[in-house]
Amino acid sequence: MPLEVPPLPILRLQPILTALAATAVVVVLWVGGLFETPERASLVGRLLLRGPLPVPPDITLVVIDEASLAKYGQMPWDRRRFAALVDRLHRDGARAIGLDVAFNEPARNPAEDDALAGAIARAGNVVLPAYRAYLGSGGNTTLFKPLPRYERAAAGLGLAQFTTAQEFMYLALEPLQMEGHTLLPVMGLALARTAGWPVKTVAPGYLNPMGPAHHFKETSFADALAAPPGTFRNQVVLVGATAAGLPDTGFIGPFVARGPISGVELHATSLANLTRTGRLHRWPTPASWALLALLGILPGAWLASDRPVPMRRRLAWLAGSLVALGAIAQGLLLAGWWVELVPGVSLVTMTFVAGLASQQVRLMGDRARMLARYAGDLAIEAKHERERIDGELHDEAQQLLIALNRDLRKVRKLLETDPQEASSRLQEAEGLGKRILDEVMRVRKDLMPQTLSRAGLRAAVEEMATDYARRVEGLSIQVDLGDWNPDLDTVLESELYWLIKESLNNAVKHAQAGRIRLKLERRGRYVMMGVADDGRGFRVPALDREPTGPEHSGLHRMWLRAQALGGRLAIESAPGHGTRLELSVPVGGTGR
Repeated sequence: MPLEVPPLPILRLQPILTALAATAVVVVLWVGGLFETPERASLVGRLLLRGPLPVPPDITLVVIDEASLAKYGQMPWDRRRFAALVDRLHRDGARAIGLDVAFNEPARNPAEDDALAGAIARAGNVVLPAYRAYLGSGGNTTLFKPLPRYERAAAGLGLAQFTTAQEFMYLALEPLQMEGHTLLPVMGLALARTAGWPVKTVAPGYLNPMGPAHHFKETSFADALAAPPGTFRNQVVLVGATAAGLPDTGFIGPFVARGPISGVELHATSLANLTRTGRLHRWPTPASWALLALLGILPGAWLASDRPVPMRRRLAWLAGSLVALGAIAQGLLLAGWWVELVPGVSLVTMTFVAGLASQQVRLMGDRARMLARYAGDLAIEAKHERERIDGELHDEAQQLLIALNRDLRKVRKLLETDPQEASSRLQEAEGLGKRILDEVMRVRKDLMPQTLSRAGLRAAVEEMATDYARRVEGLSIQVDLGDWNPDLDTVLESELYWLIKESLNNAVKHAQAGRIRLKLERRGRYVMMGVADDGRGFRVPALDREPTGPEHSGLHRMWLRAQALGGRLAIESAPGHGTRLELSVPVGGTGR
């Protein structure tokens, strides 16, 4: 199987420390509130993915829309018009009526107040709004209520604001709020109590958006008085403005495709949440921190590791982690839980980036050590090469020169006594001279093949294969160079030449191969070399560090050369099954 760096244990100290540091940073940012804005944006995206919720069929809105303004004119209207609507709803059998209109100042005509107060009293199920106003920047508030006669006639008051916070937070929902010494319900809760609908809970939570603007069943105020009898029977009816430009109509909800949502629709949403659909509950902080700690351990520690893992695998882990987080968050949202997604995404992304940085630092350190080792090994290899050349010159060329010198002395003596014998000895000396020249040329060719510098790598490789096949009996070498003719750096060509030579040496000397196939090609910005043989094979060592031992000396040199070139060495082999070696080197890896 291909040689890969084996995975390191997850309990290594470096990834755990890095993941813990990233978790600590995320917690500090979380506690500091820096995730709140992106988290709400994330929630909006998840709500859009979830889609609208079905609206309860017994909640109806009577809206002051553009058609109503065109029919009755601009606000404020004659309050007797509202009185007529309340009477109509009462006669139709509406369960509760919510007037989301401010009546906290007397009308110019007292008859208007008399008519509306009487209609509210006759209905007995009308909820009126109360508005909290903030005084200055000190947080002091005052409560604007309807006129006392309206308050006495109404079934109850409902707060128009959903939270006690000074800045209106669209998602927050506190069903019961303290104002002074009085505990007041929000409009939705007051209507539910008036209608006699059971309420799921009054604990603080968050609005669970039902859908876009105009998602609830609506009837225009202009058409409500003329609606067929029974239209509003057993309905909880909310009356309020939706026409653009009127107060309380410009809220931006998550479903923005159909424009801003109005306050009366928000009250209808709170009513539906409290009685039917349930609200959003934010995932408890201890549970969120526990989930964050779990992410820090896995996959955070894996992503933060400095081990040399292929980028595609890291990206797959990152993508898988983010998808899993999103799926968990979306599933909990469908169950009514708002789980913090941004801190988890931030932690996973931060550990991913930290892991990349740690890996690069480690690789740079490893590369520096490799280059230092490579330089040392080159010095040792040069010493061995000098000793080999010295031995070859001593064993062959030097002995031949001694014999040549001896023969020449004999020839000099024979020239005076036996010219014929001298001529014969000169012929022998000429043969010795030719053998010396051949030996010197062979040694020189081993040092630096002239074919490589003159004709290039292709010709040098073909010549090398021919020489091996001629010298080793029974050896067959198949060379596949295709249309090889790339423009390579001369240094890179020289390194590739010696790598090929080393691989052939290993196949012949150690593997005792009978057949060798050599392939060399250019793929994009990489040069690919492949050597396969039918030799003895061997148990392949792990190449996350240099191979050791005398049996791997050739492999050691190849590994060092590949690392120095920024390349990758992969080997497939097993005892008795031959060996396949693959090397990829980036073009320009040695620099020009």
